Amino acid sequence: MMPKIVPSKDPKRALRFYRDFFSFLQDTDQNGNRILIIDNGVIQFVKNDTPSNKIEILARDHFEDIKKHLQNFFIDFRIEDDLKNASKIYFVFKDTEDNLIYLQVNR
Repeated sequence: MMPKIVPSKDPKRALRFYRDFFSFLQDTDQNGNRILIIDNGVIQFVKNDTPSNKIEILARDHFEDIKKHLQNFFIDFRIEDDLKNASKIYFVFKDTEDNLIYLQVNR
């Protein structure tokens, strides 16, 4: 499985945000770089000043739980419908590196 690459002005700060907000498990790769584990894949944080305009992540939690979690972290977000699947919805917000996150949840 290909790793999910997250561009980061500050990879350590980005890793902390994803680890703490999403509760992803932390590990190290074969080169000793810190990575996060997601669904038997990995997230790598790469030094890059240009943020991504779409990083998709699938959540297993329910809509209200995610909404409360975002509010507890004081994260501004918007809600978008999934045009391909009426039972899904996206929370859209920026991470610490200005990457635009699309967090898909069940309605």
